[in-house]
Parts: sequence; structure tokens; C-alpha cells
Amino acid sequence: MKRPHDWNKLFPYCWAIVALILFSTGIVGFLGYGSATKDIIFLSMAPDNGISTTAAVFFLLYGLYTIPLWINVLFQTFERRWGIPTHTHRGERVCMCGLSLNPFVARLMFRTSILAAQLTIALAIPYSFGYLQALVGSCAIALGTFILPAIMYRHFKRKQLGMRSLGGLYFIMLVGGVILVCGTIVAIINIVNHISEYSLFGGF
Repeated sequence: MKRPHDWNKLFPYCWAIVALILFSTGIVGFLGYGSATKDIIFLSMAPDNGISTTAAVFFLLYGLYTIPLWINVLFQTFERRWGIPTHTHRGERVCMCGLSLNPFVARLMFRTSILAAQLTIALAIPYSFGYLQALVGSCAIALGTFILPAIMYRHFKRKQLGMRSLGGLYFIMLVGGVILVCGTIVAIINIVNHISEYSLFGGF
């Protein structure tokens, strides 16, 4: 970046553009498919449509390349908290569940158990997963993507921000707040209205 000092001016506008794109995509998708809109928008498209196939391929690639990155951060955070070293040295042992294990084996057991728990949850609630996903997405994504980053950036850069930058940050927080409140309310209503349809491991 040739002019690093311009980052403070650019950052709020970047977030505002991202928020506008995401918000507009959601509105256009719902207007196009109405109540038939599925949890993932390209699933609402015709299966033989080349656009939906291309979108599905890119969605798969996105998951394959990004999920290992962000979930590895979660793994390493808990491993450091529980004293499991990231790098293994010869002869080193760690205590896990009352067992003295090689650090590599301890990491393997911990990460495998987390993935197994995720798989069990996905299989246990196949038909209601979309409603739970909407609830978690409304809370976690709105907070983690829009509200908290803007609040923290404002806190650490408050002496360097002008009125326009502050306005951009407040706009981002406003959009995130609307998504958080509206999305959470709608998700809870859907869960309550369809609670009779829930069936553990109903896909089997």
C-alpha cells in the first residue's frame, strides 16, 4: 500500500460496500424466489441451470479452502488453553483425559472428537438445521462481521478518525444491528412454529 495513512479513511467505506452487497443480495434473492427461497440461495435455482452448478462448485471450493483455515485457529486456541503444544519435540508428553500422550496424538484425538461432534449434530437435525443455522448466523455473523469489528476499530483508532469515517462505522454497526435483531427474531419464530417437525436423526 503506497499510502498507509489512507487506510483509516478507506476501511469504513470497504465495510459499508460489503454490507451493502450482502444486504442487497439477500433482498434480491428473496424477491426472486419468495417463500421458496432455501437456506443456500443457489439451491433455489433449477438443478440443470449452468449458473447454479457453477455457484455450487465455487461454494464447495470456498468450503474446502477456508474452513480448514478458520477452524484451525479455533483448534489452536483451545489446544494452547489445555496445554497441548503446537510443535512436537522428541520425548515430549502431555496429559489428556488422564492419559500420557504424544502431543501429536493428543491433537489428533481432540480435533477428531470436535469434527465427530459436528457431524453428529448435522446428522441429528437434518430437517431443522436451516432454522438453527439462521439463528446462529444472525447472532454470530452479525456480531463477528459487522458490529464487533467496527466497535473495536473505533475504539483503537478513535483519535485518528474523522466525521466521515465515524459515519461509515456507525452505518456498519446499524446494518449489523438490524441483521442481528430481525434475523434473530425471525429465526426464533421459525423454530417455534416448526418445533413439532423436529426429529433426531430423522434422515435415517
